[in-house]
Amino acid sequence: MVGVLMMISFDVWNTLLRLDVIYASIAGAAAKRLGIKGQEALEAVINAYAEAKRARRKGLIPKGSDVVEVSRRILAKSLKTNVEVIDEVIDEAFRIVSPDALIVKGALDAVKHVKNENLLAVTIGNVLFWHSDKTIEALNKVGIGPLLDAQVYADKVGVSKPDKRIFVEALSKFGVEPEQALHVGDGIVEDFGGALAAGMKAALITPQVQALLNVGTDIYFIPSVAYVSNIIKIIGGRRSPP
Repeated sequence: MVGVLMMISFDVWNTLLRLDVIYASIAGAAAKRLGIKGQEALEAVINAYAEAKRARRKGLIPKGSDVVEVSRRILAKSLKTNVEVIDEVIDEAFRIVSPDALIVKGALDAVKHVKNENLLAVTIGNVLFWHSDKTIEALNKVGIGPLLDAQVYADKVGVSKPDKRIFVEALSKFGVEPEQALHVGDGIVEDFGGALAAGMKAALITPQVQALLNVGTDIYFIPSVAYVSNIIKIIGGRRSPP
């Protein structure tokens, strides 16, 4: 039935998992491997992230499957090392990171609430320095992965958010119409803009609000992912997926 909420999709990094924590873990592993100061390594990681994200937004690395290779070279250059070392550093960072530190507060309960409401729960994510298998591994590590009905990532489908095709890919897995789905994320371009362009409802996680702020039943601003349950109440509560 068109208009009835069937699915909630989540961005991963800074929505369900903390990007700052995994970057700190990468910096720590890099500092140990390269014999440099931790702060120097962290600054290199952050600078590489900003450069890689700019390149992706400008369309300099248009295909989702190319993003990881290009961004790893950017990170290797920033850390003054080679891609092989970067691969090893990232593997180590994911191995040692604490699940309790990695998960965003309230994220597990938010996904559980979605499932308790009989809604489909999926992730729609971009990639940079690692392939989506690492993200899937991390979601499993914190207990979110087993709750998800599907996970859709840029390196698998060949397009990155905000391209509406990655959102359509997630919707098509279950025959869900765009207006039957809500996407939740912290990226105003990639998540908020991309979801609205695909015809979905959208919720932007932003520190600019202290409580849920909505514009009708399609646009939401929330201070954290924990407010997903409040959005479900506004849209209409429990619905059965197709």
